Amino acid sequence: MTELTAIELAGNYPDNIQIDALKSDNGKFAAFCYRLKDGEIHKLMLSTQPVFENEEEANNSLHEVAKACVKHFS
Repeated sequence: MTELTAIELAGNYPDNIQIDALKSDNGKFAAFCYRLKDGEIHKLMLSTQPVFENEEEANNSLHEVAKACVKHFS
C-alpha cells in the first residue's frame, strides 16, 4: 500500500469505505476495500489474496488495516 492510499483510507474510514469478502474457488476468502463517493463504489483501494478461512476473518483483516491507518495519520 502506498502512503497516499493509507492517507486516503485514514481520511475516509469508516463513513466512505466499504469492506467486502468473496469466497474463491479454493474455498478461502479474499477481502476488498472500496472508497465510496456519494454512497456508491468509486474505486478499489485494497484487496487481498484468498487466504482467509471465513468471511468475517477476511473483513476483519482490512478493518484492522484501516484502523491502523486512522491511528497513524490522525
